[in-house]
Amino acid sequence: MDGELHPVVVVASDPTTKAKRRAPCRRFIGVIAYDLQMNGKVVPSFNAQVMFGFYNFVCPNAEAIVNEEMKHIMAVAPSLAGPLLQKVAPPNLSIRGFEVIDRIKEKLEAACPGIVSCADIIALVARDAVALTHGPCYQVETGRRDGTRSVAQDVIGNLVPPTSNITALKAVFLQKGLTLKDLVVLSGAHTIGTSHCSSFSSRLYNATGKGDTDPTLDKNYVPRLKSKCKPNDQKTLVEMDPGSFKTFDVGYFKQVSKRRSLFLSDEALLHDSETRSYVERQAMASPDEFFRDFAASMVKMGRLERLKENKAKFSLLAVGLVASGGLGPVVERALRRQLQLLCN
Repeated sequence: MDGELHPVVVVASDPTTKAKRRAPCRRFIGVIAYDLQMNGKVVPSFNAQVMFGFYNFVCPNAEAIVNEEMKHIMAVAPSLAGPLLQKVAPPNLSIRGFEVIDRIKEKLEAACPGIVSCADIIALVARDAVALTHGPCYQVETGRRDGTRSVAQDVIGNLVPPTSNITALKAVFLQKGLTLKDLVVLSGAHTIGTSHCSSFSSRLYNATGKGDTDPTLDKNYVPRLKSKCKPNDQKTLVEMDPGSFKTFDVGYFKQVSKRRSLFLSDEALLHDSETRSYVERQAMASPDEFFRDFAASMVKMGRLERLKENKAKFSLLAVGLVASGGLGPVVERALRRQLQLLCN
């Protein structure tokens, strides 16, 4: 590999169905989701790099197992696509779908005990959640290891809440080596999934502390949101991209451009010339450019601030046994073929 981002984008197939099982990965999910979203904390198996096809020789069916389980899960619970993708995006404090990660972890442990990390599972699940909702299917670098530290305070300052303005968004992303383009592209993940009313109710009922509505919201859209979210509603879920919240597309950008986004952090994208330009362009375009950009930004995000090898371990049922075994060179042609098999 030459170090450049070369995501492969293909069309994903429709999911099928199967029953659920569970496995204990969830107590590590909070910190791992944070690690992947902002700290990356990925570790090399050798040569100080994670890589495409890391498991090709030590657990050849790892990605296929994740993909197959995701197809079954998405067939019976398609609304989980958003929460599963958001495990690698802010905020991750109220995410549903932990049992999905548990179930997939158990399957992988049965096939390859102690080999596949929870961090890699989350990255692969996010990739497949996108592909199975008709978004791009891209390569994921693997070889991350699960950290041995899980402290809530470590997360503070690294997650951007839905109330963030453009200044706060820029600060967090730029500090981590991500660009403004990455910011707006990754925000596009809000095209799938739902949000609790509590994440944006202040925009409806107390925007400035005077019981008023956020004037940046489309005034014709406010009554629709208020009909779904009553004051102090903590439980109701609202579609982030109404009409296509189960489909990964450019609908999110259309909503933002019309000032119909749910979060202040979405609205904030209109307050910078670069991010606004991207939003407005995607709102009028086919999804091709966005799909390519999203794949590239996801790969880039997964490379951030890699954890040193002596500070991380692979997990056996998320406990942390070091995996053994080496990998040979990965051939790009073989990876493309493997990816197409997964996504078709």
